Amino acid sequence: MLNTITARYALPASGRYAIREVEDKRAVLDVWTGEPVIIGLIPQTDLDPNGADELLSYLKRRALRGWDMV
Repeated sequence: MLNTITARYALPASGRYAIREVEDKRAVLDVWTGEPVIIGLIPQTDLDPNGADELLSYLKRRALRGWDMV
C-alpha cells in the first residue's frame, strides 16, 4: 500500500486581512489569527467604513510586497 502525501497550500498574503462589520462600525482582522489588527498597541476596531477600507487596502499592498513574511 502506498502512502499518499497531502499538500496544504498557504493562503495568499493578499488574503490575510479582512473587515468585520458590526452595526455601523468596522474592525480590520488578521485572518490568520482571527484577532483584530493591532497598530501602536491599539486594536483596529470601531472604525468608520472609509478608514477601515483604507487600512485594509494598505495592509493588502504591504502583504503583497512581502513585508509580513518572516
